[in-house]
Amino acid sequence: MAQSKLIVPIYSMRSYVTGEYSILKDGNWKLHINRMDWDKDVLVLPDRCSDLEEFLSLNILTPNQIIYGNYGENAFETRKNFWRWNLGLDRLGLDIVTDMPKYYGDQKFYNNFNITKNPNNPRWYIDEFIADDLAACKAAEKTYVLNQNQKDYLVELEPSLEDKIEVDQKVIRKDYFDKVGTEVPTDMPDFDIFFPFRISDPAYKFLEVVQNNPEKTILITDPNDSYKEHYGTGFKNVIKKRFTKRQYYGIIDYYKPKIIYNEDPSKVFHPGLADFIYFACDIESPYRIPTLQEVLINGKNSIH
Repeated sequence: MAQSKLIVPIYSMRSYVTGEYSILKDGNWKLHINRMDWDKDVLVLPDRCSDLEEFLSLNILTPNQIIYGNYGENAFETRKNFWRWNLGLDRLGLDIVTDMPKYYGDQKFYNNFNITKNPNNPRWYIDEFIADDLAACKAAEKTYVLNQNQKDYLVELEPSLEDKIEVDQKVIRKDYFDKVGTEVPTDMPDFDIFFPFRISDPAYKFLEVVQNNPEKTILITDPNDSYKEHYGTGFKNVIKKRFTKRQYYGIIDYYKPKIIYNEDPSKVFHPGLADFIYFACDIESPYRIPTLQEVLINGKNSIH
């Protein structure tokens, strides 16, 4: 029987207003919750979660499968300091699955690197860690990445990593959606385009979506409270509304709304894209969107 593992995701969905993390809106959380073993694995959460009670109410994990760690003001700070702040997790004696480099404890560990340096797509908040990422790949039992270009570049820098890095885009499983369920909100506004992404993330090109669709009503969820900071009073054709996780899935299941998706999944794959694929939403994109078979986990879990 497989042993329990300690699942240590990085979280980036943090409110600009409260500073609290919203784990249910975080793609890394969703990837790990789908891949982990719900019967035995232990999940690390930030000690400041705005939606902890909602998560617990989903009954995916029991409270004794949750441990709270110290996370930074943003993902960059967390990446830099997590293991210095939280090496006490080693005392659990569990093999570790982590998104964070710089682990220097005594347990066996596996890397889950959803994003690493790509010289064709510079990102200061990631590129600084390339030496740490390479060192982590060498020390880990295995490293899993979401994109082939990640593996190609890491192996270009360090050829000995060829057999230690695996590309895996399978990030959702059916029993996760069955567990969470769906609920169609009763007070839904009329809308044409659903934009449930962070306004602050330039990859999703929010301003471009608004400007290219002046006659369309755009429904946003503004998961990290960045809309007001970036655009003040906003736009006349934009409606902001918040939903629970179950309602969110109810919307994309029932309405199968138009999603304008401006990130190239072959270069950076966001696990949240798999939700739209699973529920057969109307995805408009200049890039190839993966098939359901490419993102759906077959069986109980995937790599962990």
